[in-house]
Amino acid sequence: GLYNTLEDIRNTVIKFEAGQSVTIQDVAIVEAGSAPRFGAVSRDGSEAVMGMVLQRTATNAAQVVELIKEKIDTVNSALPKGVTIETVYDRTEITHKAVNTMTSALLSGVVLVAIVLFLFLFELRSAFIVIISLPLSLLVAFLLMDYYNISANLMSLSGLAIAVGMIVDGTIVIVENSFRKLHDEPNAPRLQVIADSAKEVATPVTFAVLIIAAVFIPLLSLDGLAGKLYSPMALNIVFVMLGSLLVALTLVPVLTYLLLKPSKSKENSFMRGIKKVYTPLLMSALEHSKSFLILVSVIFVGLAYVLSQQGREFMPELNEESIMYRVISIPGTGLEQSTQTASEIEKHILKNYPNEVTSVLSMIGRSEKGETAQANYMEVLLTLKEDIKNLEDLTQKMNKDLKHTFEYVQFIPTQPIAMRIEELLEGVKAELAVKIYGDDQKVLDSIAKSIQAKLKDVDGLEEMEVEVQLGQAQIKIEPNYLALARYGINVDEVMSVIRNGIGEEAVSEKIEGIRRFGIVPKIKGAKEDIESVKALTIRANNGVLVSLEQICNIS
Repeated sequence: GLYNTLEDIRNTVIKFEAGQSVTIQDVAIVEAGSAPRFGAVSRDGSEAVMGMVLQRTATNAAQVVELIKEKIDTVNSALPKGVTIETVYDRTEITHKAVNTMTSALLSGVVLVAIVLFLFLFELRSAFIVIISLPLSLLVAFLLMDYYNISANLMSLSGLAIAVGMIVDGTIVIVENSFRKLHDEPNAPRLQVIADSAKEVATPVTFAVLIIAAVFIPLLSLDGLAGKLYSPMALNIVFVMLGSLLVALTLVPVLTYLLLKPSKSKENSFMRGIKKVYTPLLMSALEHSKSFLILVSVIFVGLAYVLSQQGREFMPELNEESIMYRVISIPGTGLEQSTQTASEIEKHILKNYPNEVTSVLSMIGRSEKGETAQANYMEVLLTLKEDIKNLEDLTQKMNKDLKHTFEYVQFIPTQPIAMRIEELLEGVKAELAVKIYGDDQKVLDSIAKSIQAKLKDVDGLEEMEVEVQLGQAQIKIEPNYLALARYGINVDEVMSVIRNGIGEEAVSEKIEGIRRFGIVPKIKGAKEDIESVKALTIRANNGVLVSLEQICNIS
């Protein structure tokens, strides 16, 4: 029963009477057409076709991008002359930068911890034992990351960076206790001394490490976007702390037995210098304990007040080293006009910033599926050159230039990933949003403008916009149920004409392999103007032709 050709549709019988068949081609023209356009893509001043690759959940972003690049090369070799696939946005670079940044921070933390340990222990063997526990604990964490399929990303590596200072806690306690006992009992069997030293502190070390790990476990209960962001960090902290406990209770006593020797003095010059300063301060605090407690309480209250005045945000601002604009024109702006505006913006940017920008891409309106934007909305993505010295100055200069040159549209600077995160958090593409609920659009618009006037002078406010709901041109068709009853017409018949004849909703599909094409019954001239809509006719049950205006209120 499937249609194979247009001729099959033309020969479809819609009525049979008095031995005569009436087919679709007797009452309509059947031809291949195109669906209404709701969006467009423009690049460097001319229209283009864009595709977006969506990554599956729980896959490695870097690997996915590399595999896609290989496929693009294969596809390009088979495309016709003059047609190529080019990458307009590749997040590999920012992924590598983020991972490299966290790796650098992690290595810096390890080096700093090693320096501090050596200064306090002032004994190479002890410092070596403590330092060696760092990479081994991290290795345990990486093994658990691999087992639980956690990738090395900004959040997961940040967990390791946060825990670097805490990893060595258990090891330091065991090494320091062994170091002290070897000094105090130089003639006792070394194996027995090391074993006793480890046993003495095993329980408190275990509890201390588990308590630190337990502090981060509540982060695992977060759901939604917060859970996806912070769960890898919390898991990694738990993993590395468990790894540090395992190393401290098993490997460290062995290394202590093999490497540590009784020393003549258990204090070094660095610690003696610290004690010279610390001891009189401690004695003074103990002698004036009440005054000291009052002072500490006052400082605590003052700092608590300062903390309460600090700004709060879900996560710090991302620095993607990229520029993107949300461009909004007045509601009702046609797709053709928006496409022309996008082309002018692209040419202006390329002409005035040739040393900073290599390409400009505009995504106007919405695609066939997924997006909900109207034709008056577009996203403009700039591909920047690598040798830009001051991106912040360039962004501010470009903001002023574009707002001055294109005064009839609104420019809102953002970044690709940051914008999507904001949309996931708030439901709108903004860092902060005020949502007003109600059923009267005019009242809502009035309240929104009033709130905008109140907020415009807030310190730190850089950009503010009201999501315009009014001003979109539309034709309103309301069924007149009394008139419908008079002519004996069902409301479903009226809605069918509106949905299919005017709204061009498909009534069936033509299938060609894996491709599907909608079959749309259009009414010729139905959408020229409001008068053509009013003049549409429906046949009543008694055969009388009734215009849509007679049975509906149209405005």
